[in-house]
Amino acid sequence: MAKNLAKHKVSVKTRECIIQALYQSLMEPSSVELLMQQFTKENNPKKISFDLLKSRLKYFFANEEQIIKLLDTKNKDDNYQVIDKAIMTYALIERDLKELPKEVIFDESIRLARKFSNESAYKFINAKLEKIYDL
Repeated sequence: MAKNLAKHKVSVKTRECIIQALYQSLMEPSSVELLMQQFTKENNPKKISFDLLKSRLKYFFANEEQIIKLLDTKNKDDNYQVIDKAIMTYALIERDLKELPKEVIFDESIRLARKFSNESAYKFINAKLEKIYDL
């Protein structure tokens, strides 16, 4: 983990769990309750923020149709992976909640793409987020 992220270990790990939960939900419909049960069983509460995880999942499930419709409309001609969709979904959730600056959301999305997706996905995600972020 980069030095500048070391002091944000809990946030970083929580965001990774959010991406994993979103990916899981995009692959097979789930619920906040089921995902929270799974992630609380698999993770140490000292290493991730379950409150943050739960709040992002609640927002996603309450707004899933709009988020997916926006992503599908803006990316209709692109062939991208479900993990990339999960990362862009996370970015849109953070955009809507307005708790993080745009630069942090983009940096985290790129970092998450580098960690979870193929080697060039971060370029695709960055370009797509630039187009849809300010809608």
